Amino acid sequence: MRKTILLIGAIALLISCSTTKKLSTKKDTSAKKTELVDANTFKITEISKDKTYGLTPENPVKVGGIFEEEGPLNERRFLNALAGPNNETVSYYRAGSCCPIKTENGIGGMGMLDNYRVTWEGSKDTVSIYINMYDYGVLKAPVGFGIRKIISSPILERDNTLSALPENSKKEAKKVVNKFIKALKGKKDITPYLTKDEANYGGLFWMSSEQIADFIRPFVPSKINKSSFKYYTFDEVEQDSTVKKVAMKLRRVYNNYSILALGTLNEKRITLLLQPEGENLKIHCIDFPDVLPAKKNSKKIVQTDTLKNFGIALKIPKGFIKAEEQEGQLTYVMKGQTPRDAVIQIMYFEKRVPSNILISEWVEYITSPYRRSEYEIQYLSNGYMYRYELIDPNGGVNKGISVAIENSEHSVVIQYFGFKEAYNMHWGQIDEMMRNVKEI
Repeated sequence: MRKTILLIGAIALLISCSTTKKLSTKKDTSAKKTELVDANTFKITEISKDKTYGLTPENPVKVGGIFEEEGPLNERRFLNALAGPNNETVSYYRAGSCCPIKTENGIGGMGMLDNYRVTWEGSKDTVSIYINMYDYGVLKAPVGFGIRKIISSPILERDNTLSALPENSKKEAKKVVNKFIKALKGKKDITPYLTKDEANYGGLFWMSSEQIADFIRPFVPSKINKSSFKYYTFDEVEQDSTVKKVAMKLRRVYNNYSILALGTLNEKRITLLLQPEGENLKIHCIDFPDVLPAKKNSKKIVQTDTLKNFGIALKIPKGFIKAEEQEGQLTYVMKGQTPRDAVIQIMYFEKRVPSNILISEWVEYITSPYRRSEYEIQYLSNGYMYRYELIDPNGGVNKGISVAIENSEHSVVIQYFGFKEAYNMHWGQIDEMMRNVKEI
């Protein structure tokens, strides 16, 4: 159904540098490489009009990559870019190699095509697509297929950075903030510029947009003579340690779909966090860092499982039981179920690995064979949390959450993986466990 989470040695091997044998020293310069939407998806803009393209061994899709050791990855990148005729999510599996071909980039001038079986929800049949990973060519979607829309909203067009927002998002954020400040100055309704269902104050308190508008009124200068803001994407926050401290305070709401706006009203500091709502950016969080509101967050997180050998405490969701324990690794499964349904794994590293490197390499490794949604990345007090959704070869939808934390001596990875149905049953508890993991 999906890849089993590997043991710690696999990650150590993953993070360390390794070398592999190459097929040949000859360089393939036959065609320009296709642009990537993300690390696992080619950017395809055209549907072929040739009914044989990709659907017959005589006219295969040419993804190349053999000399960069990315042949199989390029095959998946192509398939991940496809959709059904009505934008349905496709699923696929490799049926095997077939059909010898002549190619200057193969061994002795020969190579083999790979045959993938592809289908989508509602399809009456499974389609064979033939792929050549030796040679490059212009990539198109075969007849009968569509081109996958990575994210439906234009505001979320993806580039190859950690931020999930397009380059013009800071300009859009500035427009929203300017209208918000104008409304504050005129003592008018600010709710049109806030997220509709709820907004947040200071990374702690969730309220309706009407409630938060009333809540911040006492903090706003009675007369705003001057205002100024600087805007930061997720990647820019990552590169600025001072700004990142501000984002860390808002880590319960801040993620890679956010624009952080740091500013002043007269001389009073204000922080705004903007996120997409439909096709528009809205203010999702407001904070006056120099103001201490009387309302306090009284919720206490009770840690029910202290793992001294791992140096952490966390709240294991109800219904999960310890299934396996070995040096450096602990596994929980749902009672009466198997790890294929839902699994929590905790992995300990005696040597400290930077959490940003550890989490990105780990998540990339375990998700690369599958169709996946965009990552949502959030900060923890001492690490990172990634969320994502995967489509397995059988069309099953799986949910994944990965956390990496570090201290001065060691690192820990916590991984949840399960069918979407299982995740939906326990999402509140799983979310609480991942957000509130503590060092001991």
